[in-house]
Formats: sequence, structure tokens, C-alpha cells
Amino acid sequence: MRLPSLQFRQRGLSLIELMVAILLSSLLLLGVLELYSNTSRADRSGSALADLQDDARVAMEFIKRDIRRAGYLGCADPQAGFSGMDFDYPEDAFREMTLTSLTLSYASPDALNGATGSPATLNLGNVTVAEVGDDVSGTPWYMLTDCQTAVPFKGDYVSASRTVNSTTPADIRDFPSSTSYLHTFREVRYSQANGQLMRAEQLRGNRKSAANTVTANNQAIISGVTALSFAYGLATSAGTITWFDATNPPPAIPSVAQFVDLSQIKITLTLQSATDAAISKSFTSVVQLRNRL
Repeated sequence: MRLPSLQFRQRGLSLIELMVAILLSSLLLLGVLELYSNTSRADRSGSALADLQDDARVAMEFIKRDIRRAGYLGCADPQAGFSGMDFDYPEDAFREMTLTSLTLSYASPDALNGATGSPATLNLGNVTVAEVGDDVSGTPWYMLTDCQTAVPFKGDYVSASRTVNSTTPADIRDFPSSTSYLHTFREVRYSQANGQLMRAEQLRGNRKSAANTVTANNQAIISGVTALSFAYGLATSAGTITWFDATNPPPAIPSVAQFVDLSQIKITLTLQSATDAAISKSFTSVVQLRNRL
């Protein structure tokens, strides 16, 4: 007599199959999480680098703009120069040339609206001279020009009356107000301090020594600066460039001849991200000088 066969029907998953399914799901989930983590990290790094590039572009534009203005004389003849002042201009428009800081000067013009003058006092009428701080070692220098004749003179600016009182009587004659300009000689200094790019500006007076540092109106341009350096290219008679840099440091006070031969400046700026200290990048730019003799 044959016994009836027992048929077993399997329903659901066995324990082994369930464990395999959980393992495969876990591996897939880990892969998705790793992909998300890498994507987020790359996005943060990209954003940090983009921020550094934006900061570097702003900083470079500030520095390059002022470098290009160094030695500027407006419509006055730069070939004439002004050796009668306490500094030779525009020959020494770059008074300080160090590897970590730069001081330059330029003439900033203001139109003379209805101005009247005398050898002692020049009335500027409705013009407001944007004074940015008296020179720490002397009275600021100014220049009057009608694009034909240029006269430098010293004077203290009086904001209440908008007049410049000349302390060095000179040929400050009545220039025609519609075609004449008053120039203030300004000095700008770039340096690094406390992780920031600093820009100081003031009027220039009788100062040649590099020891007299421009400190007035010292403002931070950007932060996150870990290094700032300058290199100075001097044109030679052979048509080549001799560089003052870390391997060939510039003199403490460059000679007038070296100022005259200066043709380009290399700026190197190293920035560190404020959100990720591991992200740092150096930016370099070379500026060709414009107002050369």
C-alpha cells in the first residue's frame, strides 16, 4: 500500500534569502551615500575656490588700478618733471619697493570751478578737495596746471573755506578756471596684516625715506590672505628685464634711475578659504606700467 506523498509549498523568504537581500540593499545604500558625500564635498570645494577667485579678482583690480595710475600727471607734461619739490616726480612715483609691500603715488585732478588765486591763498570756489589725511612728516604738495604750464606748491587744505593756503610762495597765478586743474599728490600703500590685504592712502608731503610708512585711512580690502609678495621688473638697454625678487631683493631705497627703469610689477597673492582651511590658492598677475618717462 503506497502512502500518499506530502507536498510542501514554500511561502515567503527563507532566512538566508532575507539576509542576502538586506546585504545587497545595504551595499547599494552605502554606494548612494558615498556618491552624495563626494558630490557635496566637490560642490563645497568648488564654491570655496570660486570665492577665492572672486576675492583675488577684487584685490588684483585694486592693486593694478593704483599701479597703472602711479606717476600720473593729468594733462601736465611728464617729461618736465618736478624736481623742485621735496621728491622727484614722476621718477620716484614708487617710493617703496619691498618684497611684501608697495607704496606708490599719483596726481589726482579736481576742476577749478570759479577759482581765484594769489601767491598765498588759492580759493577753490565750489570744489571740494577730497582730503584723505595730512602727510605725517610735512605739508602736502599740490599742482596747478592749465595743460600748458604746471606749478607745484605746498599748502594746507582748509575744508571749511575750501581753500589751499600755500606755505611755499610760488607762481600760483590766476589760472583760467574753465581749463585749469588742481592736482593733489596722493600716496597709496599695499601690505598684508592679520590675514588681510590692507590699503592705506594719504596726501604726499616732503618724504623720501622708506621708513616713513603710509598709515592713514588703512582699510582692509579682502581677508584670508596668507601671503602677499611683489617683484619688480627693470628694463635694460638690451631689451631684457632684470627682476628684483626673493632671489635678488631690491635696495631699501631704490635710486631714481631704478625708478625710471621700472617697467612692470608682478603681484603674487595667496588666499585661504574661510570655510575650508585645506583649500588655498596662489594668484599671480603682471602689470605693465603706463606713466613712464
